[in-house]
Amino acid sequence: MSYPVYQEKQWNYPVFGILLIMTFGVSMVLRERTPGVWLGPSVLSLVALCFANLTTTLTADHLSWHFMLIRLPGWRIALRDIISAEVSQSGCLEGWGIRFTRSGMLYNVSGTGAIRLYLKNGKTLRLGTRDPQRWMSYLQPRLADLQR
Repeated sequence: MSYPVYQEKQWNYPVFGILLIMTFGVSMVLRERTPGVWLGPSVLSLVALCFANLTTTLTADHLSWHFMLIRLPGWRIALRDIISAEVSQSGCLEGWGIRFTRSGMLYNVSGTGAIRLYLKNGKTLRLGTRDPQRWMSYLQPRLADLQR
């Protein structure tokens, strides 16, 4: 088992406010005893909850990330498959979540800070983070060691 060298949990706190409002709405609908109306908001609440947190983990040999507690969906990349990394920003129009962008995939739940990874297969991706500089301070030395 490979232990984490660095791990960050990125939270999207506004989701919890939305969930509170949706819960209130569902409770009001249930008071009216309208059958089936609660199903839509309940499903949306569960989906929102699943994507309220992004955990990114760096170990000695790989980088992995997943949303919330269920770890699905989850991704993992061997450090040897990363050519380079840099500090990046996501635009406000790119939004949050799992996004297909012109510059590759974006995985983010809040803010605009990110690290961009250039992969050996020619693809690029960005992982959202509160502190991209700190991430780079842990990631760059490991990538440099693999290129020697």
